[in-house]
Amino acid sequence: MAFRAEPGLSAFDDLFLGRRELDRAEIGDFAFARDPDGAGYLLACAVDDALSGVTEVVRGADLVDAAHCQIALLEALGLPVPAFCHVPLVVAEDGRRLAKRHGDTRLCALREAGVPPERVVGLLAWWSGLAPFGAELRPADLVAGFDLRRVPRGPAVLDDRVRGFLGIRGASP
Repeated sequence: MAFRAEPGLSAFDDLFLGRRELDRAEIGDFAFARDPDGAGYLLACAVDDALSGVTEVVRGADLVDAAHCQIALLEALGLPVPAFCHVPLVVAEDGRRLAKRHGDTRLCALREAGVPPERVVGLLAWWSGLAPFGAELRPADLVAGFDLRRVPRGPAVLDDRVRGFLGIRGASP
C-alpha cells in the first residue's frame, strides 16, 4: 500500500542539521505497508511515536529523508509531529556504514569481548565532542555537560586508534 505524496515543499527544522527542505516530487509516493495486515517502518514508527507522546526523535543522519515521509503521514492522520534531530553516523575508515566487513562492532560483541561499558561510553563521548580520547565514563558523567552544539558535524570514524582503545580487531581479509 502506498501513500500518495501531495505536491509542494516538505520542510522542517532539524535540531542538529537546521532547516531541511525537499520537493515532495523527490519523495514521490512511498510504501507504508507491505501487505494489508501490516504496517511498514515509516508508518509504524510515526504512529508509535505519536501515540507514545514522543516529542523529540534523535537518530542517524542517514534517516533525514525518512522524516519528510513520516511528517506527511502524521499530518495526514492528524497526529502531532515531533521535533527531529539527525546526528552523524559512525562509519568505517572507508566512509561506509559499519558492516561485517569491518569486524563485529555490535555492543553485545564488545561486551562479550570484555570491553568495559565505561570505555564504550567514553568513546561515544569523544566522538560527540564531550570528552578527551581515552576517557572512561558513565552516562551520568555526561548529563550536566551535554551540549548538542559540541557534536562534530562529520561522521565518527572507527579507525585503528579506536580499535586499539577498544581492544578489537577488524574483519579478517
